[in-house]
Amino acid sequence: MVARLAAFVLPSLSLGIFLVDLATPLGRAVWAAYLLPLLLTLRLPQRWAPLLAGAGFSVLILLGALAARGGASQEVVVFNRLMGVAVLWVAVLLILLYRRTAEAHRSSEGRLQGVLAAAPDPIVVTEQDGTILAWNRSAEQTFGWREDELVGQSVERIVPEPFREVHRRGMARGLAAGETRVIRRDGWLTALRRDGREVPILCSLSAWTAGGRMLYCGVLRDATDLQRQQRTLATDLAVAHVLSESGSLTQAAGSFLKAVGEGLGADLGLLWLAGEGEGDRWRCAGRWARPTLDGTLADALAVPGRGPFVEGPPGRVRRAGGLQWATTLLADVMDPRTDAALRSGLRAVWGFPVQAGGGTIGVVEFFGREAPPPDGAWRQRGLVWGAQLGQFIERQRAERALSRTCAQLVEAQR
Repeated sequence: MVARLAAFVLPSLSLGIFLVDLATPLGRAVWAAYLLPLLLTLRLPQRWAPLLAGAGFSVLILLGALAARGGASQEVVVFNRLMGVAVLWVAVLLILLYRRTAEAHRSSEGRLQGVLAAAPDPIVVTEQDGTILAWNRSAEQTFGWREDELVGQSVERIVPEPFREVHRRGMARGLAAGETRVIRRDGWLTALRRDGREVPILCSLSAWTAGGRMLYCGVLRDATDLQRQQRTLATDLAVAHVLSESGSLTQAAGSFLKAVGEGLGADLGLLWLAGEGEGDRWRCAGRWARPTLDGTLADALAVPGRGPFVEGPPGRVRRAGGLQWATTLLADVMDPRTDAALRSGLRAVWGFPVQAGGGTIGVVEFFGREAPPPDGAWRQRGLVWGAQLGQFIERQRAERALSRTCAQLVEAQR
């Protein structure tokens, strides 16, 4: 619409200026008025528009000198008109330079938007005061905020409250440094999703100056899976160390529950084992709890009885033959221990089987404020850890049986 209006006004305005020039005595700088329609070429899409307008106005300036009558001397008229043409073409060159710079800027912005849209990782660009300038599609998918909801807002919208003051100090240090540099490579941070959940991220942060102001670009990679893999690996190593260094189940049980429980984010763990030769009577063979919990809670939850093995998760794991990882909210469990756990803030319970000799000889049960993610990786690791513990228990039982046999043989030879 603006381009059409400029294309209509430009020739009309130029003709009006020419008629005024004819009616004005020579020696007056009426030619300066041609700069106004020349500026209108900035609104025209054609690149050659300033050149064509400059050539046309130059002709009109010279024609005005020939057609007008009266006024200054010939030398003054010639100088006046030549100076007008020179000034006009300087303006044309400046307009061409401006258009070229503007086109380059738009092109670079287009490339930047293309890169942002195609980037697999979330990218956020902010000003020195933390105002968000760019927010790509991957960031929308990771954090749940749309671009139009965050652009123009403070980046602290995705910074959890406990870390906002640290973030402000970091921004202030970057501003004081005032240099173009990579500030951070793959640093661990915590970001806030729209739904209020915190998510671990790896952040690569860089800063540069543009137009006299400091800009920041952060490439944010969702590190949830990476962190989970690291925790799984650390738990695997801890379990292997515990089972290889322990000389008895009494020594191994608490350390095993601690290693797995901390890896899964649990607050309390129990190890239930079937009695040897005692039918279906189960006993608590080990327990672990975080120091922040009431010391008597583990004793209250470790009381053997009918509930945990009929209605509760251990019973479901046992009845399923060790083929499932049971997890549920305590509020949904018909278990006489539920009230004690809920009073301590534990709202989730889950477990996995301890298998040996082709059967289930025990159940590992954990309580926590939140259950681990219900994905196949954690389920599979739970079965592996349970099988490793089952092999350890079977080895201990075999060693005890061998010791008894040897003792019987020695006694028989006396």
